[in-house]
Amino acid sequence: MLSYKNKTAAVWKGMVAVAAFFAVALQCGLLRGKWDFSCLTYFTLMSNVACMLYFPAAAVWQLRTGHSWKPMVKGAILMCISVTGLVYHFMLHGRFEMQGTILVSNMLLHYVVPVCTVIDWLVFDEKGYFSVKTALLWLLAPLGYFVFVMIAVAMGAHLGPYGEKYPYFFLDVEALGFRTVFLTGLVMELCFFLLGLFWVWLDRRLSRK
Repeated sequence: MLSYKNKTAAVWKGMVAVAAFFAVALQCGLLRGKWDFSCLTYFTLMSNVACMLYFPAAAVWQLRTGHSWKPMVKGAILMCISVTGLVYHFMLHGRFEMQGTILVSNMLLHYVVPVCTVIDWLVFDEKGYFSVKTALLWLLAPLGYFVFVMIAVAMGAHLGPYGEKYPYFFLDVEALGFRTVFLTGLVMELCFFLLGLFWVWLDRRLSRK
């Protein structure tokens, strides 16, 4: 018989999945009567979609086995959604005026889902799976996104709001120059790696308990 903690973990994971779903759906036009999936090119939306897909399966697995589902995948999602919350809070917060459903979606995307994902890992997930190697592998996600944006824009895509080319101001090569964008990306990758090392350290420390 599953313990109370496992049942609570499954319910929590289900709630995170629902929050991620509504965050993405509202952003894509759930209540506006017209769907627009162009916003899915944002790293924010991609990381929330990852949560939306992962957590239902993780909840079912928790109920069936009492264990965490694919801890290494969860680690990658933990890293990506942490980056989403931290980059928004420290680099993007206050740059746009939002109201209505977009404001609600924004709060879900950048605060509720990231915080709830971190809590889920801290409280419910099994520990001892992360290493320095995994922290290095986690860097592939933001690096891959950077390469995707540069290639897509070079091919004529417009990934930003209101028809702008770049989804984030710090990736705007035309406004900032490639050297500045490259150095900014390098600094961000270093910060991401340090964040990854923090999760590795915390994972090891908690696994001993």
